[in-house]
Amino acid sequence: MNRWWCLLFPVLACGQSIDDVKLLYRDGKISDARRAAESLLKLQENNPLAHYWMAAILAHREIRALDDATDHIEEAVDGDPNNADFQYLLGAIYGQTASSAGVFKQAFLAPKIKRAFARAVELNPDHVEARISLAQYYLMAPGIMGGDEDEGFRQLDEAAKRNELRGGSVKATMLERKNRLAEAEDQLTTLVKNHPNNWVPHKNLGYFLLRRTKFDESIRSMQRYAALRPDTSDAFDSLGEVQLAAGRTDEAIVTLKKGLTIDPTLGSSLFLLAQAYEKRGMKTEAKEAYRKAALHERSEQRKKQAAERLKALE
Repeated sequence: MNRWWCLLFPVLACGQSIDDVKLLYRDGKISDARRAAESLLKLQENNPLAHYWMAAILAHREIRALDDATDHIEEAVDGDPNNADFQYLLGAIYGQTASSAGVFKQAFLAPKIKRAFARAVELNPDHVEARISLAQYYLMAPGIMGGDEDEGFRQLDEAAKRNELRGGSVKATMLERKNRLAEAEDQLTTLVKNHPNNWVPHKNLGYFLLRRTKFDESIRSMQRYAALRPDTSDAFDSLGEVQLAAGRTDEAIVTLKKGLTIDPTLGSSLFLLAQAYEKRGMKTEAKEAYRKAALHERSEQRKKQAAERLKALE
């Protein structure tokens, strides 16, 4: 379509571009991004990149239309089979589909998932997320479907060579899943040592130590996390969670309330605060916090628990 036509009819989609779609998507404006991509595809129905972004939008958790996302990413790959990003998203969408599918469909999708991630790595050896996804496939798939623990950890080591924090963090997670706990802790400790001013390894180590019931060490890690991110409610949420688990209820109340001054609607902090109040016998305060948690909590399980505790305290 000629550009002069756009000047006459600016409400048409001719003003849309791939950059418009990307910006909306990355700003979290998923519905707007979808409309922009739909408009763009009406004009550029054979554009692989437009199909790629439409697939990413449709696979987003706000929409999760995986069948339609699959159609678009397969269209993108058909148009440009040598694009590593396309192959990576193809594998990721197949993986999302398999996660909620039956056994037979999982068996059908498994080789497609592996092939897409492997192709992405082949096309771009520095594609860290593709290497991580391929590694996770090797580490989580049964042997009959191509699982290979040694190859999985080799891929994570390759990812860590390119991005130590990202690859190393996933490696620690997978070591813990394999019950190789000493190695997992060493990995996390190394990341903290090598990236002392990055909050991510402190938080990851804190939760690992919490799962091992090493409360004092966990609190120290979360305190460092909170010191690095004093303007975020999540940091105080994590520290308060550990303090509460350690039985340091009064400290947890102070910490959680501090986080809630930053974000008064953070459901997880409201739920934890309600638990802390309940432990202290502060029934009125607990009820109010559970009421707010039931309203704002994102986790359906915790939302239900908050409603149940509120009813029990009536």
